[in-house]
Amino acid sequence: MAKKLKSEPDSLNVEVTNPKIFTVRLDSRNRITLPREILERKHFKPGDNISFQITQQNQVTLIHVDRPILNLSGAGTGFFENFDLAKEREFSWPD
Repeated sequence: MAKKLKSEPDSLNVEVTNPKIFTVRLDSRNRITLPREILERKHFKPGDNISFQITQQNQVTLIHVDRPILNLSGAGTGFFENFDLAKEREFSWPD
């Protein structure tokens, strides 16, 4: 019987027929390297934020933290190129 993945923000609700266990080693600075298959399946990229959740069964779940506000960074570049703040202040708040 296939086991369904728990629904997560980035989960695709796929069925896992052969769950895999990956073993990694902590380095001296408490870091791990995620196996390529996990990176590909979860669509993790360098610089992504990942949360770790510990379930009541003491299982650790990786959650891809999506920050859509960061996708807007730089979206307004050039929008206010000819903006004159002093002129706008004078117009809005005349003496």
